[in-house]
Amino acid sequence: MKKFFFLLLCALVGAGTGTAESLWEWGKEDFARGQNLNLDSLEFSVVITDKNGEELYRNFDQENREWISLEEIPLTLQLATIMAEDKRFYSHFGVDIKGIGRAAWENYQAGGITQGGSTITQQLARKIFLNDERSYERKLKEMFIALGIESRYSKSEILEMYLNTVPYGPRTNGVSVAAKEYFKKSPIELTPSESLVLAVLPKDPVRLARKTNIETWLGECPMEFIEDTCSPFKDLNYDFSRVESLLFAVAENLKWTPEKAHQVWVDLRDIELPQTKSWVNDDFQHFRFYLENFLAENNLTTAEMGDGVVIKTTLDKNLQEKFIAQIDQKSDGLLADHWISNLATIVIDHKSRGPLVWIGSKDYWNEGIEGQVDMLQSRRQTGSAIKPFIYAAAIDKGYQPPTIFYDSVTWFRNDAFRLSNSDGHFLGGIRMKQALAYSRNIPAAKAMLLAGGESVVKSYLDERFGFDINASYPKHFFGWTLALGTAPVKISDLANAYATLGSNEKKELCPILSITTIKGEKVSHPCQVKIARRTNQTTNYFISEILSDESARPVSWNKLVATAQPMAIKTGTSSKRVYGQVMPVDDIVVGYTPNATVLLWAGNTNGGALKPGSVAIFSVGETWRDLANTMLAHDTKLAGTFKAPIALQNINGALATLNYQPPGYENLSRFVGYNLERGINPLYQLDHER
Repeated sequence: MKKFFFLLLCALVGAGTGTAESLWEWGKEDFARGQNLNLDSLEFSVVITDKNGEELYRNFDQENREWISLEEIPLTLQLATIMAEDKRFYSHFGVDIKGIGRAAWENYQAGGITQGGSTITQQLARKIFLNDERSYERKLKEMFIALGIESRYSKSEILEMYLNTVPYGPRTNGVSVAAKEYFKKSPIELTPSESLVLAVLPKDPVRLARKTNIETWLGECPMEFIEDTCSPFKDLNYDFSRVESLLFAVAENLKWTPEKAHQVWVDLRDIELPQTKSWVNDDFQHFRFYLENFLAENNLTTAEMGDGVVIKTTLDKNLQEKFIAQIDQKSDGLLADHWISNLATIVIDHKSRGPLVWIGSKDYWNEGIEGQVDMLQSRRQTGSAIKPFIYAAAIDKGYQPPTIFYDSVTWFRNDAFRLSNSDGHFLGGIRMKQALAYSRNIPAAKAMLLAGGESVVKSYLDERFGFDINASYPKHFFGWTLALGTAPVKISDLANAYATLGSNEKKELCPILSITTIKGEKVSHPCQVKIARRTNQTTNYFISEILSDESARPVSWNKLVATAQPMAIKTGTSSKRVYGQVMPVDDIVVGYTPNATVLLWAGNTNGGALKPGSVAIFSVGETWRDLANTMLAHDTKLAGTFKAPIALQNINGALATLNYQPPGYENLSRFVGYNLERGINPLYQLDHER
């Protein structure tokens, strides 16, 4: 059968049997190549999408291409492509004898190779196996491969492969990429006029793609015609262009009415192709590098995945764009009022434990703020934002929200510095709940001591909530200032620690939902094997209830951060000494529900000080609140209320409250005095150099 096709071709062109036999021996290997198409030799894009399948960006080397089935390509585009490239596609067997004869005659008249006469099948053969060299030897190889292709594959399969490989412009290969690049839609959504434009592009993709105004592609009328009345439907002497000839051929084949054909022609005049191409959306640059780093850390890169892979991430493109718009509106005022030049924010979905929003700076390309530094990946001091985890350590040791802490003048043995609060005042004996809700410094330092001291608490923070303080600072001694957030941590790790409080599960951030090949086959990925570890639900519940209780916070704070639906909320402001004066550096506001966490960082990338007196809740509290409300309105499933663990739901027939203290738990009343009996060697410098 293989040889039959070739001998038939030779007979049609008049070659003798001996000549045909010799040619067969010369070209049979190319024939076999055509019978075994290997699409792996083609380069396909690695496409990165959001959780809803919206494309964020793509990675590719030289050729930007992705695969879709023939059923996803409009019939108008299929037919227009055939009419433009190979009118006898369904009647030949890979090589068009009439086309070869026409091309040979024109080449003879031109004195060189100007016409190829290639069928769609031959073009496919050239694209996969050969190059664009103009020679008779290459042409003969192309024919052998095309015959091999036709002997094995159906016309539909060949057309599908062609439409997925043909170039439509510089670094724009395949109809799917072309539709998205030129018209911002999938192929099946293309209008008839848009389909006609794409059908014309493969003939001369580079030149035509530069002629962005499609009206310049259209034909002309004789000079006596008024421009507005010039139309191929009115003038018999109209000089048809290639795209207009296609329009009439398709209209006749698909039996369009004259009215529809005219409307398609009118639509053609209004089309303009984009002049520039952006393969990476600027809004997602930081997320792009975070994802690449995540894959590399898990011994997997986009280059190693092979071509034609679609990575669906946890990101929500629409929500991120809403956040970006809000940040743009707020940023100028923050610079003037608080000396804040940069913002970063992250939203974590507790179910997938991946980021829904990842904004590493307010403007990636702004060198004045060092915008290319991803602040979510940067280590910063957290200020009071660390305190919930300090109290969690104390609760796990047996202390409870009603436990009394004395917010009074205190210092630790061998410590030259007296503990103080940010407002310089003391509240006396207060319960843990109020101490955390009011973010008092002295009770937090005492809670750390009661939880076991610095070394124990550092290990607790790392093991229970996913920080890496011990690993990052194995020889650094923070002392009681650890409870005030002097240990630098990644901002994304801080957000994920709050996600642990809200979800009762410790789990690494994982930005991937699925990885599939161009054929829809599932590929294993790191997030499939990430292990979630249950944490102490009672402890988490106590902390979450304190942070979500608006009545526990000062009224003035609620006006700034209270959200449309209940959230557990905490703020933090770090500081450092500048010429002997303590200056604010980082402002953080974070809140969470049982289903999601949203954190906002504000400051200066270079660690420069903020305006004296700047405090997170007053500088960016309202900005965070607006972002949180946007998140809650965007997806109502991210809201929720905290439920007490079963063990706490009923005590003596009544619902447990945070004022209930089971017997046997310690009270801290013994710490009324100025000195704690158990001394530690504190860190004397409160700030930490970056």
